[in-house]
Formats: sequence, C-alpha cells, structure tokens
Amino acid sequence: MKVSVIIPVYNAAPYIADTLRSVQQQTMTDYEVLLVDDHGQDESMSVAMATIGEDSRFRSIETPVNSGPGVARNIGIKVAQGEY
Repeated sequence: MKVSVIIPVYNAAPYIADTLRSVQQQTMTDYEVLLVDDHGQDESMSVAMATIGEDSRFRSIETPVNSGPGVARNIGIKVAQGEY
C-alpha cells in the first residue's frame, strides 16, 4: 500500500520544516510526499529542500503561477502515484 501526501507550499517558511519532519517520523514508510510550490514570497521551498535532504520519498513540483491551494492540490493529485 502506498500513500501520497500532497503539501501545497505557499509562504510557509515558519512551519514547513516541522511539517516535513512530522511526516518523516511516521511509522509507515511506504509513502511519497509531493511538495507543490505555489510561488510564495518567502523561502519556504529552500527550507523544505534543506529539511528533506536526500529523502527520495519527497518530490517537488510547481504550479505555473500562484494559483491557490486548490489548484496546487489538484496538480499534486494528477502526478501522485500512491493508491491513497
């Protein structure tokens, strides 16, 4: 069973590291995390990439332009490979 976790990222620098570490600490390990960059004005994606390091379960994708969380989630759903 594989789970896809979709995380829209927009101006979340103060919170994104804790969010990603929380996912990494789960006991279930068969998952992918799609970080959907929605073109915020802070360093959220830089913080996210530094936090995940070489963890291959995490991938980043981006919206063409800032589009809001709904569009970001839908883009993540289109590329998700998990069963759930």
